[in-house]
Amino acid sequence: MKNFKVYLAYVALLAMVMTSCSKEDNPDSPDGPAGDEMGAIGFTALLEDFNREMLTKQSVTPGTGNNGLPECPEEGEAEVFVRVQLLEGATGNVVYEKDGKSHFDVPVIPQDDGSWLTGEGANDELELPQGVYRINYFGVYASGGDDSELTDDTLLYLAPSESGEYGPAEYQNFVNDALPSDAFSVNNGQKKYVDVQVLCYDEHYVNKYGYLFFDFEEVDILYLCLFGNECDEDGRHTPAIFEFEVWNYSGNSLDPKGSPLFVAGNELLEGSDEYGTYEYAEPVCVQLPDDPNEIDVYYGEVWLLDDQGNREKLIRVGEFDEDDVWDLNYSVDGNGDSTSNYYHFREGACSNQDDSEPCLFSAPVKYANHFDGSYPMAFKAWDGTDYTLAAPIVSNSLWPEGLYAPTTNPNLVHDNWINETFHGNMLAFNGDPDSDQAAYLATTMEDVCPGADYFVSFNLRNILAVTPGGENDVRLVVRTGGESGDIIVDGSSNPQIISADESEGWLKVGLRLKADSNGVLDFRLENDQTERSGNDFAIDDMKISNDPTIVSGADVMVIE
Repeated sequence: MKNFKVYLAYVALLAMVMTSCSKEDNPDSPDGPAGDEMGAIGFTALLEDFNREMLTKQSVTPGTGNNGLPECPEEGEAEVFVRVQLLEGATGNVVYEKDGKSHFDVPVIPQDDGSWLTGEGANDELELPQGVYRINYFGVYASGGDDSELTDDTLLYLAPSESGEYGPAEYQNFVNDALPSDAFSVNNGQKKYVDVQVLCYDEHYVNKYGYLFFDFEEVDILYLCLFGNECDEDGRHTPAIFEFEVWNYSGNSLDPKGSPLFVAGNELLEGSDEYGTYEYAEPVCVQLPDDPNEIDVYYGEVWLLDDQGNREKLIRVGEFDEDDVWDLNYSVDGNGDSTSNYYHFREGACSNQDDSEPCLFSAPVKYANHFDGSYPMAFKAWDGTDYTLAAPIVSNSLWPEGLYAPTTNPNLVHDNWINETFHGNMLAFNGDPDSDQAAYLATTMEDVCPGADYFVSFNLRNILAVTPGGENDVRLVVRTGGESGDIIVDGSSNPQIISADESEGWLKVGLRLKADSNGVLDFRLENDQTERSGNDFAIDDMKISNDPTIVSGADVMVIE
């Protein structure tokens, strides 16, 4: 519906009470006399532009392109309905229930003038006893088609709550009467109008509306609190100002972000005591769903914020589960106000002080080598090779097997190799024909997060200029855990082979590896081709990271 597409939407709630007399006053009613006076409440929703001056009260967290407000949903063809929950009485937290239900779904009937008129519900859900009520929840949904599954529906618009149970309910400042609403009466024979203001909904920022995404699901809550320090080059500590964002883990390490769960941050505060003023920051606590019937797995990112509260640097990232949180005592029972049980990270030149042990998240790893530096190659994580560097590097210097050399063109070091350039230097190998464990490349990275996923990408080229009847089968395998470790195999215990045909050009190869229990990432590229004419190849643009996007678009993928 085009009239949905406003940054803020205004909903006029029409509480219509059935006219004439109650059933008790009408003994001739087909339903017979009744003891309670009843009223029927319905909704007429009118979407209009909201007062734009109120935008100045909105946090800029969701994005500056919309003055800080969540983006509105696109129009769709799904059936739209209102989900509402009521409280009984002018005060208190007694939820109105009927037939065992605490919230009610009411269909919406679009009108020609752009307004909405709600139906009465299939079972007269909104026929209410005469009394005083307050609206506790009001959302506009697109139906997912399965009436038995609440999670199958899509929330489009939401009336914000003033509840601070899950942290500052920032969006309550954008409406005149955040929920629970002011009290209103439902009387026999009376027509009542109640105004409800709703905002376009973005589940990433659900806590800013004063709710959790699972408020209407029977799911326990797991609290996780983080605190951090930044250290300058002199080792001086200051409180870290950061934002923590969490998703359900998708189950796919190459695309780990599932449905968004929570985002929360802190800010630099000023305190004072009898000795003067000081600056401090509070821990950041998030609430996560904890299904008692399964081990919940999450994916999180920790970002440092700049002075304007914008994300400046990604400093921690990774997959973790509820057992990691409970077992390591990072969880907080209650409302998350504790400042004693938290995951403590230290960023910068903090001497030998590390994050809380064991590791819950890993620091971002961004290593790249394009083989354009000086040789021998002294770069981070390079353990070298079991092959011999050709010296001097001149024409045909790579004719003997078991040699390697950096070169801009394979034909410069072997006249049977292709005459081709790529991205500056590449690392060219004349493969050893012996059946052994000689490593073309051996790489070790220490002090990484134990058990965490890491990714490797590089470009691979079969470089033999094949004559008719000749061949050059490039076949590599990956071994983890050093010389005594295991070759990565598939589900049938067969080695996962990295192969490159001479006609395929440059291939992008991706590896997904796991750090061991000691926080060491160790892998070797070895020979799987023992033919004398095999394994003449070049490698370029090698990258190692815990960011899965570096292996996007890989032509060959090896997964440990």
